[in-house]
Order: sequence, then structure tokens, then C-alpha cells
Amino acid sequence: MHLNPKDVALNALAGFGPVRDLLRRARDRRRPVDYDRVVDYSLHRLEVRRSFIGDERIRGATLVEIGSGPEVCVALLLLAVGARRLVNIEIDPYRFISDPALYRRLVERARADGLDISWPPAGLLVDETAGVARPDPERISLYLGRSAASIPEPDASADVSFSVAVLEHVGRGVMRSVAEELFRVTKPGGVGYHRIDLVDHYYRREDPFRFLRMGPLEYRLMYSNRGSSSNRYRLDDFERIFRAAGFSEVGFDDVRMHEDDERYAQSLANFHAEFRGRDREMLRALECMLVIKR
Repeated sequence: MHLNPKDVALNALAGFGPVRDLLRRARDRRRPVDYDRVVDYSLHRLEVRRSFIGDERIRGATLVEIGSGPEVCVALLLLAVGARRLVNIEIDPYRFISDPALYRRLVERARADGLDISWPPAGLLVDETAGVARPDPERISLYLGRSAASIPEPDASADVSFSVAVLEHVGRGVMRSVAEELFRVTKPGGVGYHRIDLVDHYYRREDPFRFLRMGPLEYRLMYSNRGSSSNRYRLDDFERIFRAAGFSEVGFDDVRMHEDDERYAQSLANFHAEFRGRDREMLRALECMLVIKR
């Protein structure tokens, strides 16, 4: 496989902070936040999280979410389900959405769906005169522009950590620190649920293993700075890293495999040497739930 000049150029631009920030600001001005869409997505995200954490674990718990975004909608919903406290970590330096109208709309929709949630919801401080909302620091700690490699929370303070389609984007030079930091903040007996998307994010349907045909330098030159780049870790890599961090139990639930034997065999034959010779079934996984326990 040869380097694609367009991908190399886009990757170089994405790595130049001032250009990236300028493009993001221009995009945000053209496309104001659609509150109804945020609310719909937040309610969906709540149900996804309840499905794998379980309400029994949520109630009374301190939860850490990696990749929470620029608002606290899901945190407020989880508090309404019964969580004691939320810690939200988001690496992108978004501007927090402080408009009370977003959260009022969220409460109205959540009530209509049968969730017992008041206005203002627990975890949100609202200044109606100024028209500004902010997280209540007693219930929600929001860290925007912060890597999970450094979580400003006490040792053994979290009952549950979780993320959805985040860990595949953590850089290879950082993943060990993220695993160690999650171990540090997790209480003994605490657990983590981390949904991982293992496919090529640019060609996920037509060629999900395309990025495994590239050598490390080739992939880094074309994709390392772009938003949907992947560390290309496989199941056994995640298991090794999280066990080394100290977790007593590391396993995988709901593993989805590539089902077309012929197409998978064709892809496997062309994998880069870095991936050839490894466990065929480990490489075949498309997504999974990483479950860790301290």
C-alpha cells in the first residue's frame, strides 16, 4: 500500500493546532447546536449505559465517564437514575453548553419518558436571571480539555468507570497511563465497562480491517492527527495493558466478529507483518465490551 497524498495532507493540517481550532470555530458558527438532537442522543446514551452498567450498580455510585462531551445531559440523567456523583472527562477543549434551555428540554423529554427528574435537576445550578447553567460541583465534576491519563480525583474514589467508542482513539504512548489512572481511581471491587470499536473508522463497512494492512509509519503519516484515527490495538493488547495496570479481572463481553469467512481470510492474508502470526480470532473482532475489575 502506498501513501495517499490527500490523506497525508489532511493529517498534517489536523496536526496543526491553530488550523484545527480555526476550522472548528468556523464549523460551529455555521452549524449551531441542535438541542433536540442533543436531547434525543442523550436519552439514547442513557439507555445504552444503563444496559451495560445496570441500575443496581448505578444507584449510590460514583461514576467516571471518559469522552463525555461538552454538556452534562447524560450525567444529569444518571443522577436521576440514582447515581451519587459523576466525573466527566473529555479530552477535546469544547466550550461548555451553559444554556438552561438545553437542560430544560432534556428534563421535559425525560419526564415524558417516565424518568423521575425535577427542574432544575439534581447536579445542575441554574441562574434564571443570567440565563446560565453550570454543573453543581458537589454532584458533577466536569473536566474539559483533559486526558484520562491524568484524572484529578482521589485514589479509590470511583465505583464504576465507563466509555463508549473512546479507548480505540487513545494514543499508543498514552494507553498504559490511562489504564493505570483508571486503576488508581477505582475502588477495590469497582468495575469498568468500556465499549471499543475495533474497525477502521474511515472504511468501516466496505473494508473494516483496511488499516491493519498499513505499517506503523504509513498509518501515522496518514491518520495519526485525525479525529477518527485509531491506536489499532486488538483484544489481546487491551487485555495485556489493563492486567499490567493492576486489574485483577480483565475480560470481554458482547464481542462481535467478522462473519464472512472468505472476506476475512482475504483481509488476513494482506495484514501488515505487525499483525500477521497473531491469534486469528483476536484479530477478527469488530467491537467488544472490555470489562475490568479491581
